[in-house]
Amino acid sequence: MIDYPGPVIGAPLPLELANTRYLTRGHSRDGVATAELLGAWLGRVRSRLRIPLTDESLLMISDAQVSDARDLRDCIHSLATATADHSRPDADTLDRLNRHTRAARLWTELHWNASAHGTLRTSAAPVTAAICEIATHTVELFAGSRAADISPCGAPNCILYFVKDHARREWCSPACGNRVRAARHYERHRQT
Repeated sequence: MIDYPGPVIGAPLPLELANTRYLTRGHSRDGVATAELLGAWLGRVRSRLRIPLTDESLLMISDAQVSDARDLRDCIHSLATATADHSRPDADTLDRLNRHTRAARLWTELHWNASAHGTLRTSAAPVTAAICEIATHTVELFAGSRAADISPCGAPNCILYFVKDHARREWCSPACGNRVRAARHYERHRQT
């Protein structure tokens, strides 16, 4: 399995999926364009999912699952854009998102070893269930109190979204902030 080449910034999972469309030196990249890339991204974030994903399941991703992940990604991106613009998302986006939330039946079973714990279960393929879980997290994110804090990165040539955890935060990551500060510094010294 390859290493995921795109950014993972520690944002909520729905925004991490939305951020699989990113720019590298001004060129658009799709971090989930193929089964191999989707498997690499899911491998990178699987510790944040309740659905267990094995290496084997990540190597057996179908074209349909890639298409579903990309469609969910596009829905999340549209929702993030509408939220940041204080506008209403279109009905088609909401219908597609809700279709993804229904793609797999998920339930929690109670187990009791040394102590009680719940395990998320599904009858769907693990990757399909993971996409469904991310869709459910999307509903919780955009319907919850953190939705008002979703913001696009303020750095030029960055199209990522993040949740503002501080009123003065402007960038998705320290790297974007450093690039902006370096450009400002360079411009000030160039003018003198």
